[in-house]
Amino acid sequence: MVPQRSGWTSICVVMAVTDPEAENKYERASMFVVPVDNPGFKVVRNIPVMGDVGEDYMSHGETKLTDCRIPLQILLGKREKGLF
Repeated sequence: MVPQRSGWTSICVVMAVTDPEAENKYERASMFVVPVDNPGFKVVRNIPVMGDVGEDYMSHGETKLTDCRIPLQILLGKREKGLF
């Protein structure tokens, strides 16, 4: 996950729960390709992964979506199939 401050990316892949009531827990999430400048999208912090803190870059990031509208056109794959 790389935020806009890196200067070389403009999108992030976000997995979000889109059907919390789905009987199969693996069919609750969908994946989206979200522009980092989308209103309501914010990178909160870098998350260290396997000891790599990514001091001068982002490896994995915690994001916050506040009233962030995500159009269906940026769905990655099929709805509720984010884990497949």
